Amino acid sequence: MADAPEGFTPLEIDQEVIRFIGPVFTNKTSPALFGFRIEERHCNWRGILHGGILSLIADMLLTGNAVRSGENAIGMVTASLTVDFIGRANNGDWVDIEVVVRKVGGKMAFADCVFFVERNIIARASAVFSVVKGPATEEEAKPGGE
Repeated sequence: MADAPEGFTPLEIDQEVIRFIGPVFTNKTSPALFGFRIEERHCNWRGILHGGILSLIADMLLTGNAVRSGENAIGMVTASLTVDFIGRANNGDWVDIEVVVRKVGGKMAFADCVFFVERNIIARASAVFSVVKGPATEEEAKPGGE
């Protein structure tokens, strides 16, 4: 298992995609702070973090946090995800992710996140979600659930 800085614990979501890319960690004192350690399997042929991994993690964390911040634990599906790749990260780097849920309405929700390596921004993502009527599943209501 990848190591994490003090204060981070593994995000407990029982989904195959998390087992594939994980572990992803959550911060015990800040519910909007997440992170992961880059491993060789996360890197492209140039040896840097693959943008698809960032996109997948962004979608997962933004969805889960938007669901948790909505009333009645509503479900959501991604309508739009935009990722801007600003810098690079390498195998072994720790990536911090700060998530902000902007608004959860009756039909749409909006959230953003920023990815940092040593406080340098490497990417940012914005998402729009379509609110699904009815309660969220148990997995959707977890911090990174989708």
